[in-house]
Amino acid sequence: MPTVTHRPRLEKALRQRCFLLFLALLALLVALPFLSETVHGRELIGFLNVVVLVTAVAAVESSGLSLAVAILLGVPLSDAK
Repeated sequence: MPTVTHRPRLEKALRQRCFLLFLALLALLVALPFLSETVHGRELIGFLNVVVLVTAVAAVESSGLSLAVAILLGVPLSDAK
């Protein structure tokens, strides 16, 4: 039985990995001037950087292992005080 989609253009756009990378870069570009001065804004910018890293690897990945390594590299380590 074929699946019926209500928004086939949106589904097609989200399946394209380069489009997701474009959206992540656009979000970072738009958010950077507004959020760079606050503490929580810097944390959000760091999160957006991780999203850009993961989507970039997903756009060019050849295996699931490279995506897992990118996620592990993007996870920040906590400082032990």
